[in-house]
Amino acid sequence: MDPVYQEVIKVVGGIIASALGMLLIWIATQMARKLGLSVSAEQQAQLQWFAQQAAKKMEEIAAAKLKSTGERMTPAEQMAGAVEAVMENLPRVDASKATSAVTAALPELGIGASGPLSAAKPVVLMAPANPQPAPAP
Repeated sequence: MDPVYQEVIKVVGGIIASALGMLLIWIATQMARKLGLSVSAEQQAQLQWFAQQAAKKMEEIAAAKLKSTGERMTPAEQMAGAVEAVMENLPRVDASKATSAVTAALPELGIGASGPLSAAKPVVLMAPANPQPAPAP
């Protein structure tokens, strides 16, 4: 066979293989969407928003309980309530994704374990570089 024909067959075969690969990826993506396996940016934004709202809600409920009864809600109770609120609003979200979303929302809201640390302003006490003696009375 002529080397030119062999080269043309290689090039055309590569193009056909690439097109077939893209077609298979497109089919797999469409099937995943129909099965609800992909998470779109809109779904992720919804999850983040509901997680933030649930965290705020549980923070308010915990403060109200402390004010009315003098009892503190444990962090586990607050997390369970927030996860439950997310799952009520987004039924397709499982508990682990809801927990992750709520945990990620806490520092953004300035609450949770890292809230007070990120809000703290470090104070640095230093002696003056050139101390001046106090004036005599």
